[in-house]
Amino acid sequence: MTPYILLFLFTSFIALFKNKRNQIVVGLVLILLLGLFAGTRNSGIDNDYLEYQRLFVASVTEGYQLGYEPIFYLLPNFLAFFSTVAYANATFLVMALIGVSTKLWAIKNSSINYAMSVLIYFCIFFIGQEMTTIRAGVAAGIFLLAIPDLLNNNNKTFFLKFLISFLFHYSSILFLPIWFIVKRNISIKYYVFALIASFLIFLLKFNLLAVLNLDFFPKMEVYLSGEDEVAINPFNFKILISLLFLGLFWLGHRKLKDNAMYLLLLKIHLISLILFYLLAPAGMAFALRSFELLSIVQILLFPYLFISFSKHFRPIAYMVLVSSSLITLYYVIFVSGNIKDYSSWLF
Repeated sequence: MTPYILLFLFTSFIALFKNKRNQIVVGLVLILLLGLFAGTRNSGIDNDYLEYQRLFVASVTEGYQLGYEPIFYLLPNFLAFFSTVAYANATFLVMALIGVSTKLWAIKNSSINYAMSVLIYFCIFFIGQEMTTIRAGVAAGIFLLAIPDLLNNNNKTFFLKFLISFLFHYSSILFLPIWFIVKRNISIKYYVFALIASFLIFLLKFNLLAVLNLDFFPKMEVYLSGEDEVAINPFNFKILISLLFLGLFWLGHRKLKDNAMYLLLLKIHLISLILFYLLAPAGMAFALRSFELLSIVQILLFPYLFISFSKHFRPIAYMVLVSSSLITLYYVIFVSGNIKDYSSWLF
């Protein structure tokens, strides 16, 4: 697991030196460093690699696969024009570079603390989204880029980004209700009430998808199949971290209540938790994937903890952010079992 730790140290070190004069260079170095690391990994490191590889190859040898996103056909076939041997590896690499670059671009444009956002991205999201659920990783990155469009009512730009993300992952359809809900200017307290209600629905084991007849879609069938016997943990590690920060923001909410960007990010954060508890009775995998797609806003939201604390207590905010990120990284690498020892076909 040493390569992951070294990558973390290099990434953190480089991000700390970013300023207005070198921000483009720093961004490009991080994109290449993280993109090459994720995109050139060998099989057997993550749980989804072999299935992705099979689909990339099948899209070239057998044609378009019904039920799968257009990117499964478009990108491998485009790259196959340049190499009929290495197109599968090239597809992984391009997907990783897009996933990393969209998130780092969003951080550069929208984060109030570049280095802290990079730390949160690497520790909480990088391994999961750029090395496992790679389609969702790209979709999440595009959604993060669309946050300023939501804030500034740039509807045409937002929907263009939505359409692009939909090519990568059909679960991007969740971005549409997000757009509709945040446009309604609903008070934060009603989001909190909705979160409490969604938790009660979870406790009652009320299967919302079955009641609304939404569990027949092919992708949902994949996520929901075989999950009846899986015990649902309403307080898994990622949810606990999210609830912790929600509580901390609630304590300092008065200082940030007039900050439009913060309010937008907090609302989406709340919606991600609401969706998790609403969907968990139907299937844990589907609930977690939906939560993880929207929780990408944590990259931009969590640094606001600095502002929510008074100057005397900001070192505490720093310790909370750094320690929670490092604990998450430790959990992902050494405890979760979702990632194996690293190796690359390039290095």
